[in-house]
Amino acid sequence: MKRVQELSWQLEQRIVIHFCVKIGWTFDEILHGLQTCFANQRILSTRSIHRWISQFRTGRTVLVDRPRAPRGKSGRNQRNVHRVENIVASDRGVTIKDISQRTGISITSVQRILKKDLKLKKKCASFVPAVLTDAHKTRRRDVCNFFTRLKGQCPRVFTSLVTMDESWIYTWDPRMRIHNKEWLHQGEDKPLVPRKTLATAKVMIVSFFDAKGMVYYEFVQRPQTVNQQVFRGIFRRFDAGGGHIQLFMGGVSYTWIMLLPTMPP
Repeated sequence: MKRVQELSWQLEQRIVIHFCVKIGWTFDEILHGLQTCFANQRILSTRSIHRWISQFRTGRTVLVDRPRAPRGKSGRNQRNVHRVENIVASDRGVTIKDISQRTGISITSVQRILKKDLKLKKKCASFVPAVLTDAHKTRRRDVCNFFTRLKGQCPRVFTSLVTMDESWIYTWDPRMRIHNKEWLHQGEDKPLVPRKTLATAKVMIVSFFDAKGMVYYEFVQRPQTVNQQVFRGIFRRFDAGGGHIQLFMGGVSYTWIMLLPTMPP
């Protein structure tokens, strides 16, 4: 019923436009006449009025819209859903554009298949220090179980743990592009900042720390290669300073238990 009412007011205004074209009215006169006659009603858009005036002037007499061609079949069918699902299963990082090119499905249909049919959402990967293998996980579980038992025997054992880490320190403080933003007036040129590269002047710091903070650190100057011999020398100097290091092998501890990462060859 609503559709019939919409067609009725449109058809009525088309009849008026057809009559005005017959008597030679201009577009402005026809628009003003429609606004006057249908002041309290909805009127056709100016684009539609232009279109009907042009068609009536070329001899058209039919007042209803011509039948439209049927819409093409949607790409969202079960076959295409399976095709997209197989492509995504083989490559989780594939883009929508690649899927569209490989399947011949429109980008819009691919988006709807991924989001509505497959319920998928593309997210950025999370950065982690390392991807652990099953052996690594098993080793860490065993170490955690050992320390759990050790804490029952010696409640203050965790205050005796010391670990170490190494890091490069460069001669300049790298800044991101967002840190170079400045307030500028309209039309003012943006500042130019030279692109910096990693400086050759850098030094490695090897630090030892426990639950309370850093207990010892040492710098390794270039071009010294960081290998087992370098670390052994650092351990000796740390031990000479009163650290009493014992490499953690699950044995009895002295003043400190030293937890070491994988050493370079």
